[in-house]
Amino acid sequence: MYIKDQPFDDIIYHAKALDFWEQEYNQLSELVFQSRLQDLNFYGVRIFREQMNCRVAQCTKTPLNTINILIPIHLIPEKSHLPTHTLCANGATLLPSEHEFFFCTPPNTDYIVISLDQSILEKRLIHQDMEKILKKRFGCGIVWNAQISKRLSEKCIHLLNQYTTMHTLPTLQTQQHLQDEITDLVLHYFECDDDILTIKDLGSNHHHIVQYVYERVLESDHHLTVLELCQELQIPHRSLHYAFEKTTGMSPNKYIRAIRLNAADRLIHQQRSKSLITDLAHQYGFSHSSHFGREYKKLFGRIPSQRLCCTKA
Repeated sequence: MYIKDQPFDDIIYHAKALDFWEQEYNQLSELVFQSRLQDLNFYGVRIFREQMNCRVAQCTKTPLNTINILIPIHLIPEKSHLPTHTLCANGATLLPSEHEFFFCTPPNTDYIVISLDQSILEKRLIHQDMEKILKKRFGCGIVWNAQISKRLSEKCIHLLNQYTTMHTLPTLQTQQHLQDEITDLVLHYFECDDDILTIKDLGSNHHHIVQYVYERVLESDHHLTVLELCQELQIPHRSLHYAFEKTTGMSPNKYIRAIRLNAADRLIHQQRSKSLITDLAHQYGFSHSSHFGREYKKLFGRIPSQRLCCTKA
């Protein structure tokens, strides 16, 4: 069993702190990043809570042989930004094993993820019911009794806070009891008749457009323009703008600039070279290094050279 409770002022360190989850976070808000990660792992159960002050574009892959559900604690859209295209605001979002998912969260997001080893559910369910869970479409929303979500999130918050302050680990017997308690609550989402359980398909064409742009910006070897992206997607500029307004709460140009700056920030973090900064300015479509520096500071609240002397939080 282990417990982690850390504050962060750097999105790279926050993303890396969630061990065994492949993920890449991109800061979209123009302010200094602030977050908290609580992470509890015991007896085949993992509970973690992420609180972030910024809008964040998240690209994540769930671990192998796990069933994961995400329950929002605080998820308020910003203006016309609708994160509920990809997250279920009034229930849980199912994130099956070894699946990639992408979404953009609004500012001041707070959510809990419960991750269970498949073996735990296999011991509690007959084969046919287990197969139904495994076949459910990735990213589907499970809308049912709101009280179950409330009880599950309250229990998880209590455990995270409780074990952060404890100086001794609980016995194996206690850990087994906690596993049973959490699993019982999770199974409430699946152990009811199909006519009671409401499965909500998440994601939209707007979301897929934003994800496409995210991937193309990162893989392209030249500075893609909005016009080129519209031509690739075969949609008019107003449709692209509307998709970004609904999914991210920001314009396509501002979003693309943020994704490029985050990519540059990751390279500076990895290579720690002052000479790299000038090269990155041209690589990511900025006319000169001073322009790059101004935009970098506007987004992250620090100048690029400060990244070189940052130490792990």
